Amino acid sequence: MDAFISRRIVLLGITGSGKSRAGNVILGEEKFAVSSDPNSVTKDCQTEEGTAYGWNITVTDTPGIFDTGRSVEDLKYSIISCLIHCAPGPHAFILMLKVGKYIGEEKKSVEMMLQYFGEEALKHTVVLFTHGDELQKNQTIEEFVEKNKDLKELVVKCGGRVHVIDSQYWNKTEEELGQGSGRPISTGRHTYESEYRSNSFQIKELLTTIENMVKDSRGSYYTNESLMKIAEDIEIEMKKIIEEMQERREKAEESEIRRQARKRIKD
Repeated sequence: MDAFISRRIVLLGITGSGKSRAGNVILGEEKFAVSSDPNSVTKDCQTEEGTAYGWNITVTDTPGIFDTGRSVEDLKYSIISCLIHCAPGPHAFILMLKVGKYIGEEKKSVEMMLQYFGEEALKHTVVLFTHGDELQKNQTIEEFVEKNKDLKELVVKCGGRVHVIDSQYWNKTEEELGQGSGRPISTGRHTYESEYRSNSFQIKELLTTIENMVKDSRGSYYTNESLMKIAEDIEIEMKKIIEEMQERREKAEESEIRRQARKRIKD
């Protein structure tokens, strides 16, 4: 991959799917608040930037936008907030699911994602499972998906793009993992389970998948009229902020100026 590639990533999923933890794993830093509380810690969209494997990455963590039971007004606010944070559009939606049963609430969240972003969004979507330690011994995430008809259909619609992480165990050293590490797995693609069951390995694979996805779409990203209009508004606000700072003889990083511009538009 070329150095200094810039990619915008949006994390989508119901509350408890592990979006904030995944954001920290992707960025390699603890930038998003994480809690074991069953209620969502993330109350509004949060965007953080970082670098990994030669990438400049912008990750937008979302509240449980598509949680069931949310009011129409609350849902609309969250979606607008998400659009403002990722304008002019994300290179990748990362749809977060937990290793386990794919049932009612999870299925409903996918239906709502398609309702608000359209089928076109699936061309820019990667499915990322959390709680990888729940996989059976020697089992890959592809093998897990293969056992569930609905999951298999979803992943196929997403171009077969699927990965898995585990924020609790797969960051540990081999000594800490003890007998849970180093066992060979049965697939020809991965030689050792210790490599496959590693967040650093999986995140590198995830970013490679995103890059291949972008190349397949000729460098494009997901966008729509609303996102393009928001992007224009952000650029206008950024110019105003820069002019105001020049009058005050102040300076700031572009990321901070963009953050202020997004806030002005949202307010």
